[in-house]
Amino acid sequence: MIRSFILFISFIIFNFWVGFKYISYNGFPFLKDKEVELDIKEDKVAGTISVYREDMKEPILIQNAKADFRPY
Repeated sequence: MIRSFILFISFIIFNFWVGFKYISYNGFPFLKDKEVELDIKEDKVAGTISVYREDMKEPILIQNAKADFRPY
């Protein structure tokens, strides 16, 4: 029982030591070097709010925000 506990604790410590060292922003290289700036634009005619990254033309998020509209 004690041996199992020691192995379990060793496994947890090893995972934290190795895991956090190698888990980085590998999938998101643009997040490594700089902060990302976002622009928010409201379209009152369409009733939407759009969020854009500063270096992209397409929005990363479009939220329907009509006056009497509840999406949930």
